[in-house]
Amino acid sequence: MKKGFTLMELIATLIILSIIGLIVTPNILVSIKDYKKQVYENNIKAIEGAAISWVSDHVNDTHFPIDDSSSLLVTIDELIKEGHLEEKISDLINGGYFDDEDHETYVIINCINIIDEITGEVKNSKYTYDVYTSDDNFIQTAAIKYAKDNNINSNTSITVGDLKTKYIKENIFNTDWYADRTLKTDKTISNSKEITISYNGSEYKVVVK
Repeated sequence: MKKGFTLMELIATLIILSIIGLIVTPNILVSIKDYKKQVYENNIKAIEGAAISWVSDHVNDTHFPIDDSSSLLVTIDELIKEGHLEEKISDLINGGYFDDEDHETYVIINCINIIDEITGEVKNSKYTYDVYTSDDNFIQTAAIKYAKDNNINSNTSITVGDLKTKYIKENIFNTDWYADRTLKTDKTISNSKEITISYNGSEYKVVVK
């Protein structure tokens, strides 16, 4: 008759399993983190691609920005409503969905004019696309550019007013106004909004209050 495991054998087995767990678990956690990051980046690219498709449909609309001083804001809701994007796009990094109440996701479209060297006239216009998942995300991105340009390497407090007009354009227009064919400034962020920038030697951290 086969005997069962002795107490020592059970303890030894548990120790071995614990060691395996200690070795394997960090790798699993890293893999999950990498997977979430990859899905997040793919979803951001999908939103950008939807904005590119949206522009191809609207580039001939009246008042569409055609100069370097103009930027256009298109919301994720508009991209979904017009069929350029599916609903319920997961944000695996922060939780929830990009199109829910906690993720005011939008794309800012900037115009770049290609000038004819001979005539000096605009011969073509190209557009760049920047995806933001919230106003804070928008401000943080601008603040990091500000910090790099000004070689900030310690805790520094600034305001949104310090970021305008070089880092945050005043004339960002929301496409919701297109129905009236009248452009109005829709993305207004308080100049007094406080921002703290810190640098840890490898990256910037920006807190918006």
